Order: sequence, then C-alpha cells, then structure tokens
Amino acid sequence: MKTILIVDDDDLLREMLGEVLRMEGYDVTEATDGKTALKLAKKKTFDVVTLDVALEKEDGRALVDPIRELQPKAKIYLLTGMDEPELKSKAKHHADGHFSKAQPMEKLLAKIASGGAK
Repeated sequence: MKTILIVDDDDLLREMLGEVLRMEGYDVTEATDGKTALKLAKKKTFDVVTLDVALEKEDGRALVDPIRELQPKAKIYLLTGMDEPELKSKAKHHADGHFSKAQPMEKLLAKIASGGAK
C-alpha cells in the first residue's frame, strides 16, 4: 500500500484529498505546516508527498529539498492555486511535478496510481 503525506494548511482541501486517497486504498498522513511535515518525514517512509505552495507561514517549494533528503525515493508534487505559467516563472524547484488546485483531482490521482512516471 502506497503511503502519502499531504501538506496543506487548507483544512477542507487537505481533508477532502485525504479522504479521496483513503477511498482509493492509500495510507494517508496529513500535516498543516512544514515543521510538522518534516517531523513526519523523519519518522515514516512516504511514497508520495503533496506540498501546498502557499502555506500560511512558508512557501511549500522551500520544503522540497529538505523532504527529498529525508525521503529520497518519494515522488513530491506541488499543489497550487497559481496557473502553470506563473508557477514555472517562480524560483526553480526540484519537485516531480505540480498540479493546479483548479485541475480535476483525477490528474493527481492518475499520477499517484502510475507510480509517478513522468
């Protein structure tokens, strides 16, 4: 069973995504901020990590490298309200992909189910 860490400070979105992923059979852990996400990443191995770009107190992109160090095999995806050109114009990140929160959730689910193939 794939393990997934969802990092998002939007309670409704995080809980909804978590519930959908649990219904798909995934083991889901949730975090509301970067500090909690890093603590969890030290304790448990995750196959997939989703990071909200606009966390309340930090930019989720700044968490990609520290999480990658702790979880080198995990696929890391950024979730954002920005449109794709705006996201690509921002600082370079080392995530495995990014998804707009406005996109259908099926795109993210398909990427997770496929093992994150690019």
